[in-house]
Amino acid sequence: ALRALLDLDRAAAVAPSVLVDLVASNELFDVVSNDVARLVRVSREAAGELLSQHENAFPLDDVAARLLDAESGPPSRDADLVFWFLRLCFERRRDDLETPQHERWHDELVRRYCRHGPCERPTEGPLYDSELLAFLAWSPLMDGAAALAEVEAAGLRDEQALLLGREGRGEAAVDALLEGRAETAVARAVAFARPRPELWPYLVERCVGAPARLGDLLEHAADAGGGLDLADLVRRV
Repeated sequence: ALRALLDLDRAAAVAPSVLVDLVASNELFDVVSNDVARLVRVSREAAGELLSQHENAFPLDDVAARLLDAESGPPSRDADLVFWFLRLCFERRRDDLETPQHERWHDELVRRYCRHGPCERPTEGPLYDSELLAFLAWSPLMDGAAALAEVEAAGLRDEQALLLGREGRGEAAVDALLEGRAETAVARAVAFARPRPELWPYLVERCVGAPARLGDLLEHAADAGGGLDLADLVRRV
């Protein structure tokens, strides 16, 4: 019955609970593990439940390797299988993902986010959030220099600023943010500088010579939390 379900097209209406119950109640983990890509094609919801609830039956390295093999097929088919699985691990198997033997998958996930997109999350106002931003802030094993090169090449300015700030390169982080989306660049730079008062003079200097940025800086002065010296800003203008 399981093999028949796995032979169905990905668009077939198979209730995820049917697959999960069939595998778990009959302990058919080996069948699924040997052909995990087919399960993912039929139902990512069911695959996600099994892979997150039965970690011991589906070792991270084994699953990722099989999905990599599946990705090596026709160019347009299943190009995001590993990305999907590593995102699942970050969401539901984080303790497993952070073990030292899985270090390579941290760098791989950064590369995949840069290739497929950072998975932006909704926020209020002009600020920005993404899954990639959260991953970069959390990952204890990624290669920081390699991650910085990846996000910079992908033009992901907020992610770039996060990594630059972690290296103590605050001014470079402000520069990266100001090179981002014009309509929100200053607001994001202000948010970055708020807990780093030593960056305010540099941010003011970068904005004074650009009327549009200066207007945005004044608009968001209240968000500075008292860190912005308005009297000094007026003198500079």
